[in-house]
Amino acid sequence: MSEAREERARARYARAIERRFSDRLERPIVMSPRDWTRISDWHERGIPLPLVLESIDAAFDARRRPGSARPRSLSYVATLVDESWRVVVDGRRATPEPERPSGLPHERMAPWRKFRDRTPPGSTLRALLDRLLRAAENGATSRTLDEQLDAELPLVVPTDVAQEGERAAERDVARMRGRVPVQEIERARARAVASWLRRRLGLPRLVS
Repeated sequence: MSEAREERARARYARAIERRFSDRLERPIVMSPRDWTRISDWHERGIPLPLVLESIDAAFDARRRPGSARPRSLSYVATLVDESWRVVVDGRRATPEPERPSGLPHERMAPWRKFRDRTPPGSTLRALLDRLLRAAENGATSRTLDEQLDAELPLVVPTDVAQEGERAAERDVARMRGRVPVQEIERARARAVASWLRRRLGLPRLVS
């Protein structure tokens, strides 16, 4: 792999980890230099992205138990990642299954269909859901559908709902201003808006 392609792969890997951690916290986060170094190390060691994401989920699920600390940085999941990777290396853990195409039966799409059926015919929101559900039937991946819904949902919801989502997202990213590049702030704000709207409308992610 060329150096440029390797750098793009590392960036996609890091963004996916940042996105999952932000989604579980339900607010944007600012990764520390130590976090970025840790992510780069995981990538260079060949630790699969699904394993890291599963470890993040496990850390947040564990915090529901009495006496458990709330994860605030990747240091909270580093031990889980390393332990899981050792199991893989030792041959005691199966390779994570590849993502299933969304065209296959998938219970997580049921809320999308139910919400679509409650939405007035002829609305732009219903048209968007119709299009995405057809794409799912034609084999589009869950990740692609999630990304398209994130990108287009703010454009088709009622204006007052969109504005409420924008205000909520702005509160989340306000503390980032002056600390991180503008492009990173805008990406975080877009993720926060989409996540807020999904929760508001009851449209869960297909890739959790």
